[in-house]
Amino acid sequence: MINNVVLVGRMTRDAELRYTPSNQAVATFSLAVNRNFKSQNGEREADFINCVIWRQQAENLANWAKKGALIGITGRIQTRNYENQQGQRVYVTEVRLGDRSYRGVTNVGVKPTIEGKNPVGVETHLLDFAGDLYGKVVTVEFLTRIREERKFSSIEALKEEMQNNIAYARAWFEKNES
Repeated sequence: MINNVVLVGRMTRDAELRYTPSNQAVATFSLAVNRNFKSQNGEREADFINCVIWRQQAENLANWAKKGALIGITGRIQTRNYENQQGQRVYVTEVRLGDRSYRGVTNVGVKPTIEGKNPVGVETHLLDFAGDLYGKVVTVEFLTRIREERKFSSIEALKEEMQNNIAYARAWFEKNES
C-alpha cells in the first residue's frame, strides 16, 4: 500500500516547535495549498493542511521558514481521533514528515567540475547507505554549506576533495546530531 503526499504551499503561521519528554524536536504548522480550479465566482480556493515534522528537520523549519514562506514537502497522511472535554469524537488528519532520513553530501553545480562547458546538476552521495532508490521520491534538505563551487585540475584532485567533504560532513553530523 502507498501513503505518500507531495505538497507545495505557503505557511499560514510560524511553525510551533516543542520537545517531547525524550527531548525529540517536533514542530507543527499549516500549509495553504491552492486548488487547481477556481470557484463559481472565479476565485482561487485553498486547502489548509496541518503538518507535523520531527527531529532536526523540525528545528530547521522553525528557525528558517516563517509565515508566508512558500515550501514544498513530502510525507504521509496520518489520521487519529480522540474524545474532547465535551464528550465529542474529534477526528484529525495531518501530513507527517521526516520518518526517515539519511546523512549525505550534495553538490549543486557544474558536472563534472573539471573542464569544459557542462550542465548544472544536483548530485547527492548518501553516507553509509546501501539500498535501491530507483522509483522513489527523494527530498534533499540542505543543512550546512561546506564550500563554494570550484573546478578541479584532475579527477584525482576531485576525488581527494570529495573524501575531505565526506570527512567534514561526518564530523558535522556527529557534532550537530548529538
